[in-house]
Amino acid sequence: MRLLRFGLIGAALAVLAPAMAYAQDYPSRTIRIVVAFPAGGPTDFVGRILADKLKGILGQSVIIENKPGANAAIGADYVAKSEPDGYTLFLTTAGAVVIRAANPVLVIFSVKLSNPPGRTSSLNSAEVSDKR
Repeated sequence: MRLLRFGLIGAALAVLAPAMAYAQDYPSRTIRIVVAFPAGGPTDFVGRILADKLKGILGQSVIIENKPGANAAIGADYVAKSEPDGYTLFLTTAGAVVIRAANPVLVIFSVKLSNPPGRTSSLNSAEVSDKR
């Protein structure tokens, strides 16, 4: 749990550090984190933890907006069309991005990144079976 907390804080600072370097009055209004999956799922859970930590660090409201559907394409399109001002952040899974990148037919949107993406969390899993 402690590692997760430090990882979330580090990711939040990595995402917001470039914006803080350009404008010392950031944030001056509510920050939105667009989660590309339904409320109540694991990605939403990570987003809500991140939002809570960011609110404490920045002293500004941080809200979660769930935009599920089309394997994250709806949320990505929404963020891509928003103002590139650092007040709309995108949270998705690596699988949603990799699947689209691996198959050009599935690319239905383009995202212009003003800052490189950061990693908020990782999950390693293993399956162990006993063939007795």
